Amino acid sequence: AWLSGLPDQRLLDVIEGLDLKRYTAKTFTTPAALFDELKRTREQGFAFDDEENEPDIRCFGSPIFNRSREPIGAVSISMPVYRHDERRHELCGRLVRETAQLISAELSMML
Repeated sequence: AWLSGLPDQRLLDVIEGLDLKRYTAKTFTTPAALFDELKRTREQGFAFDDEENEPDIRCFGSPIFNRSREPIGAVSISMPVYRHDERRHELCGRLVRETAQLISAELSMML
């Protein structure tokens, strides 16, 4: 989720420097595939990890920004696959997005 908050060029630079090891059959292992996924993350406002890092685990996350719109952290929710359904998908995506926006707004006033 944090990576999705980076500007395109910085994101590409970071991705190019990563060793994209396969952890599961769903892991993104090419810079192009990861970049495309992070663009989708930006569009929907949250990341969705569909067993890409751990089998049987799904995660939602959204970046937290400072007042300069630089990503400084993220909020996430993880759950076992058997608890994930369409209703929870929409709910968790919305909750991490809204929570990250709220935290970003609060931190922007402080930092």
